Amino acid sequence: MATKSLVQFKIRIESPQLNYLNISLIYDSKLKFKNFLLPNWTPGSYLIRNYSTNLFGIDAFDQKKQKLILTQKNTSCWQVVTNSKQVHINYKIYSFENSVRTNFLDSEFSFINPPSTFLYPENELNSKVSIEFELNNYFKYIYTSLKQKKNILYAESFDELFDSPIQLSNKKSYFFKTKETEHEILIEGDLKETTRENLINDLKLITEYENKLMKISPNKKYLFILHLIPNTYGGLEHSSSSVNSFDPTILYNNFEYKKLLGLLAHEYFHLWNIKRIRPIAYGPFDYQNPNYSKELWIAEGITSFYDNFILLKTNLITSSDYLDEINSDFARLEDHLGEELMSLESSSFTTWNKFYVPNPNSINTGISYYTKGAILVFCMYISILSQTNGKKSFTEILIYLYKEFYQKKKRGFTKSEFFYSAEKVTGVDLLKEFDKYLTNEIRIPNQHYLNLIGLERVEINSKKDFGFDIEERRGRFYISKIYKQLPIKDSNINLNDELISINNYRYSKEKDEFIKSEILNNSEVELILSRRGKIITTKLKTSIHKNYRIIFIDDVSEKAKVLRDIFFQKET
Repeated sequence: MATKSLVQFKIRIESPQLNYLNISLIYDSKLKFKNFLLPNWTPGSYLIRNYSTNLFGIDAFDQKKQKLILTQKNTSCWQVVTNSKQVHINYKIYSFENSVRTNFLDSEFSFINPPSTFLYPENELNSKVSIEFELNNYFKYIYTSLKQKKNILYAESFDELFDSPIQLSNKKSYFFKTKETEHEILIEGDLKETTRENLINDLKLITEYENKLMKISPNKKYLFILHLIPNTYGGLEHSSSSVNSFDPTILYNNFEYKKLLGLLAHEYFHLWNIKRIRPIAYGPFDYQNPNYSKELWIAEGITSFYDNFILLKTNLITSSDYLDEINSDFARLEDHLGEELMSLESSSFTTWNKFYVPNPNSINTGISYYTKGAILVFCMYISILSQTNGKKSFTEILIYLYKEFYQKKKRGFTKSEFFYSAEKVTGVDLLKEFDKYLTNEIRIPNQHYLNLIGLERVEINSKKDFGFDIEERRGRFYISKIYKQLPIKDSNINLNDELISINNYRYSKEKDEFIKSEILNNSEVELILSRRGKIITTKLKTSIHKNYRIIFIDDVSEKAKVLRDIFFQKET
């Protein structure tokens, strides 16, 4: 028998087509005034999301069903006044936002993101919790990493509950085992049988390699939830599970299928990096306010480096595929001015009001801690290989952090502790070599690190560039993004201007390449635009956009060849 929980919830599914979760809460009261709060954000997704927007119909009663005084104190806090032994709170959550961090309910399935669902008593995050489901025959199965007895789930604390997504479904899951860990994957959506079998086999390769790489498996059980929903992409990590969303209509494309594998490898690697190996700001959590840190690049940059690296090592992508992905990351930074205006630490710190809420100018003023973080770790990895003649690896730093801080000290680490640990394990002073790329708005000398392992980035072609992106809307074409580093600043061009013609050629998608082929390099062209119904004529000087590729160099030192072989060596 499970110990009676201090906070008990009941979720009733009455009419899925209305998209409401009906929730009841029972709390053994101790104080006359008690506050109940709903989290404002979900760990792993660093934005205040004001989940209480979807909460309504809230009432409070005592155990005799007498109504209690309930006062809303702010957007996410309600205060109950009572002298009774129990507080009963009923409320509804509107659930129709299909993402990995919000609630969704219809007649096919329901995804429950606990932080956006469950109220918690103030200052009692350590309370035990139970959740009973009344499904009314709408769904056959409840999937979660929480302890489960029939239709009741149990959590040792609200922190555990908030880290454990729940899926209500009529689909059966699939299982495979990696060492001591049983893996379960629920695929919500339609997938061809051959694709599903390939996916499970490939996922087994990924999990086996990651467990071997990190030398320890944190879980006896792990749950993959995969939502196959058109026009979606994303994932969210949890301590014993992950939620992943992908467009099934493009899975026939091998490149897109590998992109799905990369997503799954990324979220699974978070098992170690961020859920256990973490900067000190990421636990315990304040669910009401931003949890600021300049080290978010450690959580996501490291993981973003390892996701495709894992696919490389398991032979799920080729060396050429891998280098194309690295090159794409280089290009994302080089094509915009953001890297000259935002440091990697600033990108980490300001994620709460910048990364998750981009505007059309974000590409010119900011960078992604995912992208630059991954590049930085790529260079760190190579630097360690080079300075230790291939005897040490960046992975050894992660293994040490896991043992020293997660297992022994049971806490996160500071920036100085991270770099001290790195030097202790590898003998390489990464702080001295790389701190300037963390704290300053400067670019990493990528070619230097490529050369250390016998690689070179070479130009393969170039094309004319107008310095803006064009988006089609109802058969018309509009300026959707402007790249400030190109010489567009001297032209009278604004976002959302309708592009009518270039050099007297009426613009269309079909004529795009033809128009560009008619324009000489760096020549001045004439544009006719429409802005709020007014015709504008302006001149623009075109520029050249160069495309690159990373290749293996034949004429390199023996050391570079050896290090390159170590880096690209496949797992057998």
